[in-house]
Amino acid sequence: MADRFVWQVHLRQDVLDDAMAELRDLLHEVLRRIVEQPLKKKVRGRDQKPYDLRVTADWVAPGSEDLEMVVRLKRG
Repeated sequence: MADRFVWQVHLRQDVLDDAMAELRDLLHEVLRRIVEQPLKKKVRGRDQKPYDLRVTADWVAPGSEDLEMVVRLKRG
């Protein structure tokens, strides 16, 4: 049972790692738009199961150019 849980965690981590790699390639201008309009995407894990990926962003502090990004993954 524990092995199955670990396997599922690794599958989800792979999907999140791929999403983070994509976000790192985006320009800051594009990332700032996520504050107003979160990104939503359907993805498929190595287990071939569908997942809903959602990326939201908010300013770290008022007037700051720094963003706090949150990436969520839910079984779709």
